[in-house]
Amino acid sequence: MLQILRLSADKGGYLEMQRRMFKREGINVIVDPGALELIAMRAAADRRGARSIQTVLHGVLGPETLVDCLLRGQKALHITGKEGVAHEHVAVP
Repeated sequence: MLQILRLSADKGGYLEMQRRMFKREGINVIVDPGALELIAMRAAADRRGARSIQTVLHGVLGPETLVDCLLRGQKALHITGKEGVAHEHVAVP
């Protein structure tokens, strides 16, 4: 699952595609290594293969998150692997 998460956008990497979508809106997405592991574990638990990764990432980096960041005027989104924290918004001037 981690290998799939680390794929580049041109090879179908959903994480990189989402990062590019946020970048087009001026928002830098930073993903901690612990968050990648957490996403991979949640996707593996779903037992639907690579499609699970897309589902989990959509919950973290979906359109609602993008709109929320834009409304707050955020320039960065920091995804952490902290237990109990799905994602953390960090505004960078």
